[in-house]
This record gives sequence, structure tokens and C-alpha cells, in this order.
Amino acid sequence: MHRLLLISWLAAAGALSSSDAAGSTPSSAAAAAATANATAPAAATTNATQPPDAANATATNKTASLVTSLRNRFANATANITRPSLRPVRKKLANLTGLHGFVSNKNNGSAANRIKTIFASAPVENVTVNTTNTTIQAIAPPCATVACVTWNLAATSPSSKDAKFLERLRRHDLVCVCVQELEDLKPRRQPGHRSEAWTALLAEKFPAKTHSIVADQSAGPVRLTILQKRKSKLVKVEACTCGDVACGIGNVLRNKGCAAAFLDLKVRYDKMTGSAKLLVISAHLAAHAHKAADRDQDFHRICRELLPQMPSDWGAHDLLDCLDCCLFAGDLNYRLDLPRAEAERGAIAGDYAALLDYDQLKRRKAQGSAFADFFEGAINFAPTFKFDQRSATYDSSKKMRTPSWTDRVLYIPRSSRKKSPELTLASYDSVDTRSSDHRPVIATFALRPRVSAPAPLVARKRV
Repeated sequence: MHRLLLISWLAAAGALSSSDAAGSTPSSAAAAAATANATAPAAATTNATQPPDAANATATNKTASLVTSLRNRFANATANITRPSLRPVRKKLANLTGLHGFVSNKNNGSAANRIKTIFASAPVENVTVNTTNTTIQAIAPPCATVACVTWNLAATSPSSKDAKFLERLRRHDLVCVCVQELEDLKPRRQPGHRSEAWTALLAEKFPAKTHSIVADQSAGPVRLTILQKRKSKLVKVEACTCGDVACGIGNVLRNKGCAAAFLDLKVRYDKMTGSAKLLVISAHLAAHAHKAADRDQDFHRICRELLPQMPSDWGAHDLLDCLDCCLFAGDLNYRLDLPRAEAERGAIAGDYAALLDYDQLKRRKAQGSAFADFFEGAINFAPTFKFDQRSATYDSSKKMRTPSWTDRVLYIPRSSRKKSPELTLASYDSVDTRSSDHRPVIATFALRPRVSAPAPLVARKRV
């Protein structure tokens, strides 16, 4: 503002002086002054003899020319002024919301559009719902944020460098870390050395000074850890109940199954405060490409067996009907019904949309066989299974497994309760870290008040 005022004043000052005088020499300026003095009486006589209307017209013309000159000078002076950068605005907005990684540095248009797309990597429509129950909504702060990561560790201990991506999740109010194959299946009374190493790694990535553990549940090699940011003013865990379900051999062994946590949340948004019942599940379902039906059965068994472990004040009639929001993450093991060569060729070419037409999970959802009530973000990343360890090459062993999206994060955004908060997807992507034969998958969400009517869901097939 000060710069514009100064430019306007300089332009006005310049307009009052003659352009010819500005470029003349001292001698010519003196001559011009003498000539002006000599002709002054004649000019005065002429003006005196002119009628009043003619004199006013002359004054008006001079004023108009002066205004025109001022406009031209101001336009020339401001033509080279660069527009102010939006970087300070983005930085301040990111500091206020804690979402540094989601504030776009690209030219997405006006500042209003930047705020609307703060949780998205690219501009999206306000609401998009398709037949696969996928929804992505643009949202605006302030609201609590939730991050959920699933990672099959393949019975390895990742280094601090391998897990460095977890540090980016510190800014979120609630972080859910789901891991599978943390340990081998050897029976043990005490946690194994890999479990201890994983605990130490989480303590390094989420220091006790900044985060507190609100849930830590293991079910054999499956583990769920939920951390809350200590200084968060947007969400608070009021109560937590943990549970687990075995889905291994004979539904007794825990080589497959889930660990779960029921969270009673106090959520603050804008000037309002509400409650939310959030269920988080870390699961590892039946393996092998031809066992899609077994994976469906594991899903329904988890829903049945978690019901009696749910807090009594949540209800008792149906698990998914008693909660507000749900995150179901893990190595779900659904494969692509394609030959290995064709799937690998599509994965390398980045033709993910064509490959997803053969994705077992999407097909089972559409049929209502499993996960019918769940939503999933658009998959714009390569299949996460199976890689050679420490390599970007898909399985080169004798089994030559078909590349597939086995690692997924699905969610139920809201319940039928009128004042239920809503989970809104912000991002969905994988991470290129190579300590395991799986790639981690991360989904981030905003927990905010509902802004639209519930989207239609496929009827659930009861088992």
C-alpha cells in the first residue's frame, strides 16, 4: 500500500512539470522562460477578451489532459511491478493448520482455491462419488487430521532411514500405524526382538515429548499402534478399548487376523465440540490369489468377533452400525486376476485404471460380498506387492507372483447419526521404501462436521 501511494505521488509530481522542460538544457529553459514572460500580457489580454464559456472549456481540456497524463504515467509506473508472492500466505496457513505437506506450491489459481485444495495434491471437484464407493472431497481448515499407514514388514526390522517417511506424519493430530508380519510365527511368551526394535523405532519417530501412545495392540505378527499429538487442541481420546481376532489355521492361530481399537473421541471444529466413535482395524487376511472367498470370510469373521469386544455403551446389534467412523487397513491380500506378464506390463506403464478393472477387492465390493460399506480413495500408485527386497523389481523368484494392490486403507466416513462427524479423505499414496517385499500405503483424513447428505452405499451382504 505504501509503495502504491509513493508511486502515485511521484506520478502526480511529474505530471505537473512540462515534459519538454524535463529534457531541455539550462540555456533553453531560460529562453523558454523569457519567451513566456514576453507573451504573458498578450495571453492575459486574449483570455480577458474571451467569453466565460470558452475560458471554462479551455480549463476543462487542460484538466482532462492532466488526468490522462496521470493515468498514463501511473500505468507505466505500475506495469513493471511484480505481483506479491503467495508463499508467505501459504507458509502462514500451513503453520496455523500444521499441514505443511499438503499446502500446494503449484499455481492452482486464487488463494480461495488454494485453501479449498489444502488437503489434496491436485484440484478436485467438491464431491465425487462413483459406483466403487470412492469419495474425495475438498475441505477447508480448521479441523482435526488423521493419518493411517499400513506396512507389511515381511519379518524384517526396517532401519531408521527406511522408516523416515513416518516423520512426516507427526503433524497430524492422530496417527494410526498398522503393521503385519512383524514377527515370525514361532510361539513365544515375550515379545520378540523385532517387536522390541519396532517399539524403539516408533519411539524415535514419535518422541514422547510430542506424542503419546493411546493404543498398542498385538495379535501375533499383526500390530496396531495409535499415537496422539500432545499439543493438539482439535481432537482428544477420551477412552480406548482394544480387541483382536484370530483368522489363521482353524481360526485359532494368529498368523492371520486383526488387532483393533475402539476410540471415543472428543472433536473440536471451529467453535463447536462434538464426539465421535472411531474404530481402527489393522488386519492381515488370507493369502494366495485363488482364495478371495476366504478373504471375504475373514472380513465377516472380524466384524462378528469384534462385536462382543466393543464398549457396551456403543451398542450391541451390528458392529458397523454402532460406530461413527471406521478405518480398516492392512495387507488384505486381494490380487489382480491377470497373468503375471500382463499385470507387470501395465504396472510399469502406469496404466493403473485398466489393471484395477481386474482387482478382486473392487469386484467383491461391487458384488456386496465384502467391504460393501467401505470407501477407498483413487489408486494412483503402482501395485505394492510383491517386490524383491531392496529392489524395485517385482517378484523374480520361482513363484513369479502377480503384482497386486494387496495393501489398502478403506474407511467408513460417517454414520447415520445426525451430528456424527465425518472422515474426509485428503490423500492416498504409497511410499517407495524397500526394506520389505511390500510398499507402505498412507491415507490421510480430516475429521470435520458433516457438510453433505450421506452418499448411497451398496447393500451389505450379511453372513
